[in-house]
Amino acid sequence: MGEADRCAALSERMLAAAERAGDQAHTAVHTVFLAAVCYVRGDWDRGRDLVGRAQELFAASSSPMAVRVAGVLGPALIWHGAWQQARAYLEGALQAARALRIVHYERVALTHLASLDLLDGRPQDAVTRLHPVTADRPVPAAEDLTWDTPVELLSVLAQAHLELGELDGARAYAGLAVDHARRMGGWMQGIRALEVHGMVLARDGHHDLARAAYQEGLDRARTIRFPYAQARLLHAYGLLDRERRDHRRAIADTPPSEDLHGQIR
Repeated sequence: MGEADRCAALSERMLAAAERAGDQAHTAVHTVFLAAVCYVRGDWDRGRDLVGRAQELFAASSSPMAVRVAGVLGPALIWHGAWQQARAYLEGALQAARALRIVHYERVALTHLASLDLLDGRPQDAVTRLHPVTADRPVPAAEDLTWDTPVELLSVLAQAHLELGELDGARAYAGLAVDHARRMGGWMQGIRALEVHGMVLARDGHHDLARAAYQEGLDRARTIRFPYAQARLLHAYGLLDRERRDHRRAIADTPPSEDLHGQIR
C-alpha cells in the first residue's frame, strides 16, 4: 500500500470516528485531510466536493480548529477559483493563529494570502505581507525552511520580486525554491517553483532553460494530474513562445548596420 493509500485509510477511519461522535470540528478537519489525499491522487472532483463539505462543517461549528488545515483548504479554494472565499478563510485562519500564538499556521496563512495578492496583481503587497516571515532578510535563513510550506513561500517571494523588477531577489528565491523542492520531493508545491524559476530564466533571456523548467513542471503536473498547475504552465509556455517570436521578428525587422548608420545620419 502506497503512502496515499495509507493516508486515505487513516483519514477515513478518523472521519468515521468523528462522525460517530457527532464532533463537527474534527469531522471537518479529517474531511480536509481526505480531500488532500484526493488531490494527490488526481481525483479533483471528489477533492472539491470534500472541500465544500468541510467548509459547511467549519461554518456550522465556528471552531478555531479550521486553522489547522490552512495549508490544504486555502490552496484548494485558490485552485478552484474561489479567491474571495480563500481570502476570507485565510484571513480568519491568520487571526486565529495569532490569537493562539501558533507561528507555524500564521506563516502558512500569510504565504497563501501573499499568493492571492499576486493573483490580484499586487506584488508589493505580497512582499510587505511576508515581512514577518522573512524578517526583512534578503533570503530566509536555513532554520526558517524546516516547516512544511517553504517551497510555496520561496516561490511567492520569487514571483513578487520578479514582478517588481527586483531580479537579484527573484533569482535567489527561485533557486532556493527549486532546490528545496528537490530535497523534499513535494511536487504539489514544487511544480510552482519550477514555473517561477522558468519565469525568472525567461526574463534573463535564457529561453531554452526556461522552456526546460516549464517542461519539467508540466510533466510532473500531468503525472500527478494537477490541472491548475498544468494551466499555469501552459500559459507561461504561451508567453515564452510569444516573446521568442517577437524577439525573432525584431531581429528580422532590424535593417543592416549600414542602413541604420544612414538613418542615424
